[in-house]
Amino acid sequence: YEPSFLVFNKDGFLYVSEREGHRIRKVDANGEVTSFVGSKRGLKDSKGTNALFAWPSGKAFDSKGNMFVADQINHKIRKVDPQGNVTTYAGSNEGYRDGARLLAQFSWPTSIVIDKEDNLYVSDKYNYRIRKIDSSGNVTTNATLDFETAKSYALTLTATAGSTSVTDTFTVNVGNIEELNSAVLRYSAAYNSASRTG
Repeated sequence: YEPSFLVFNKDGFLYVSEREGHRIRKVDANGEVTSFVGSKRGLKDSKGTNALFAWPSGKAFDSKGNMFVADQINHKIRKVDPQGNVTTYAGSNEGYRDGARLLAQFSWPTSIVIDKEDNLYVSDKYNYRIRKIDSSGNVTTNATLDFETAKSYALTLTATAGSTSVTDTFTVNVGNIEELNSAVLRYSAAYNSASRTG
């Protein structure tokens, strides 16, 4: 059922999003596969396979071992603690809104990365934005990706860390959203800041 978005935790276990199965599978060092969380399509905070997702996609771990999941069709970010307890971390209804995490709105969140300060960066697919959820739970827009005006898109990313600044320019096709999102996510996570022009 469409395995995708693989990530390892600090102990070397592999976690796989089974999107059309609406669950996350765990693969141990011996290759044994078990269902970690989720079981069928829905939206429910609970533990293990009693929790419900709708197309769980990108995942990342914070410094405490919590997994954050882009719950794509539910337009939410879900948090899974090491014991498999699932809660809704951010997102309400589909839309676009910055603010407190449970009032913020996303549209098909797809990928997540987490920086060393446990800030989350979310690829908000159909809002064409990179959203930041800081460690205090505030959602802001970190970069805007405008695919409306051209067949190709020139993106200049300027990332800063202290007094160091790095700038790169990317040109990608409008249809290649994943490539562009990935570039911005890498900059955002590495430097905790990204602005764009173009």
